[in-house]
Amino acid sequence: MRLLVIPTLLTSVVLLGCVFPTHAAEPLELHEWGTFTSLQDEVGRTVSGINIDEELLPAFVHDLHPVNMGRDGAFATGLIKSRAYCDPTVTMRLETPVVYVHLPAGQVSATFDLSVGFRGGILSQFYPLAEATVDGLPVSWVQDELRVGRSATAKVFLEKWSPPELANSTVSTLTWRGVVAGGRGKAPFTDSPVWLAPRAVEAANLTVGDEHERYLFYRGLGHQDAPLVAKRSADGGTLSVSTRSGDIRFDTIPALWFADLRPNGTAAFRAMPATAQDPQPAAALAACTFPATFTEADYSSQRLALLRSELQAALMREGLFADEALALLTTWEASYFKTVGQRLFFLVPARWTDHVLPLMVSVPARVRRAMMGRIELVSPAQRQALKRIATGPVSDRSWFSRFIDERIHTQVGGHTVYRPGGEELSRRVFVANERGLLDELKLTPPADYLAYQSLGRFRDALLWDAQRREPDAELALFIRTYLLAWVARGWQAEVLELKPVAAIDAP
Repeated sequence: MRLLVIPTLLTSVVLLGCVFPTHAAEPLELHEWGTFTSLQDEVGRTVSGINIDEELLPAFVHDLHPVNMGRDGAFATGLIKSRAYCDPTVTMRLETPVVYVHLPAGQVSATFDLSVGFRGGILSQFYPLAEATVDGLPVSWVQDELRVGRSATAKVFLEKWSPPELANSTVSTLTWRGVVAGGRGKAPFTDSPVWLAPRAVEAANLTVGDEHERYLFYRGLGHQDAPLVAKRSADGGTLSVSTRSGDIRFDTIPALWFADLRPNGTAAFRAMPATAQDPQPAAALAACTFPATFTEADYSSQRLALLRSELQAALMREGLFADEALALLTTWEASYFKTVGQRLFFLVPARWTDHVLPLMVSVPARVRRAMMGRIELVSPAQRQALKRIATGPVSDRSWFSRFIDERIHTQVGGHTVYRPGGEELSRRVFVANERGLLDELKLTPPADYLAYQSLGRFRDALLWDAQRREPDAELALFIRTYLLAWVARGWQAEVLELKPVAAIDAP
């Protein structure tokens, strides 16, 4: 049994109108980790439409129907049917927070309720099953109304947030009631690396109803700005990082890292030391500026390993155990360390996390929350790739159609029939590195599609953002050809028709 003395003790809790009673007992140890992810351009403007999910979850995970995280942009044509795909109100991803419970020494079980809220967002997926509300309305009520035929009122509610019309006034909550820590129930089978990595932690098994797991899991979509703003100088030589007005003080950021990752598995990074003990006045700690470029000697696989090591050590300083910090980094191995691009990592101050994502427990508990902020930065290379696509000419998609018809599936009598091995290959389209898969299959995409690939994880969001702000005929044709040819309504249709559309930015 591991023990950690933590100064914060929650004994009576209130969450958005819900009150849990106080209980006299030895406090539980609750440890939580997760990631707030956003995308910013060169001038620090938040880019929307980032609800594109590369890591598919097991089928047993609950969805806040009909809200969907979206799907990966890999081989987008025809394989992505999410209604909320690249929604322009989505400016932040709340990625995979998990909560572990550690029982006091000598205690074999405990029962409690736990609630979490998301101000400015929707908690869209979770496990085990929880009671969910959106803007104060229980989602179960909507489902009950539809089931018994009283659909008019429920339909009005569903249309309000399907796809999610997020705003900073949106409030979503989840409540797990009667959580039993220390049970012996068996967690459901899965071979998903994203789900298995958090299980590799020494913590109490948890049971809610008839569902069992090592942790409480949730994630969501938000209409929030990151608490930090990163701006690149006009010549691209420096990066200035500052806090948003009124959000947090810069001297409360424990540490941050600016990293550049390359396709060959090497990386370069710069770490900014903790500033909380800096004797300078707060006004002098409003921002930090550092070089935004690296020399060739700065890149190596060893530097990538060092970055990973530094992040783990920083998470442990925030109160996580070593296996918990490792679980976070392993869960996000691909998007943190293997996805090409420039990104800013930082430890989110507890004050900001507790305001945006209040977490409450019904029994005495010592709580440590180690949340990582991640800002994907639009790099000069990505800007050049967007210009390459906009320059044209746009290739035809015959190579892609041939790949689908010859390797994945065909149509027989109006029904989809998979080729031998096609179902597995289709799954890998979403969970594997797309470029690596194309290399393996000896498929060479045309130059404009290669430029599209180089845009990285949020490439579709970058395409829509560029087209919405500076409509371009070639870019619109590329989107029609490779991305969302099935879109025929709303702002997306207007963008493809080169009509001006007002940008939807975060508050």
